[in-house]
Amino acid sequence: MSLELYQQLLLKYIEDEDRKEVIIPEGVREIGERTFYRCQALEKVTLPASLYRISNFAFQSCEKLSCIELKNYVYNTGYTSVHNCPNLKHVILHGTEIPVGLAGTRSLSAAFQMIAERTFFQVSAENKMLVWHMFQADPKDMKIMLYIGKNFDELFRILIDMHQLEIMKKFLLAGKFLIEKNIDDYIQYANQKQRYEEQILLTEYKFRTYSVPDIDEKLKL
Repeated sequence: MSLELYQQLLLKYIEDEDRKEVIIPEGVREIGERTFYRCQALEKVTLPASLYRISNFAFQSCEKLSCIELKNYVYNTGYTSVHNCPNLKHVILHGTEIPVGLAGTRSLSAAFQMIAERTFFQVSAENKMLVWHMFQADPKDMKIMLYIGKNFDELFRILIDMHQLEIMKKFLLAGKFLIEKNIDDYIQYANQKQRYEEQILLTEYKFRTYSVPDIDEKLKL
């Protein structure tokens, strides 16, 4: 197996005919166009947590490719990245298996879109966090926003539980779903969980958004 790299970009995978599985090393941020073009033996690829982008046609015509495993959500995925991969059956993301065929197209983008609908009822909070990763990637995606709205209470508490300050800040900036009548519940929840940074963030948001004049009310737990 040989990989042609330019800085953090994987330009080309030179196939070993006896190798059915490839693990891309950590540090690779992008997979270029046609990097795995017509790899005839390849059946499984494991991609690193550092990966940010999968370009169009990256896995084009890998006829035996049946599984792609990812260590992290890929924020920028070409819609045609798995064009003409007739045997691709599953994408595995954080241990959750996503049947690609159910999306109606052999597309990694479509498979990721399914995560918000098909993995929420998994027990793992890490799986539910994938919804927030999708929001962070595209906060204007109405499908994701509708799903967050439907399951908001549990999803927002997961943000507090998992100390996801940056996603919370981005969500608060979007100004969706968090309303005056429920914000005190989340402030109190953050306090109970000893998530004091989240408690301060929510308290400041409450004061800024609803103009609470009384300092005692501002610091209400």
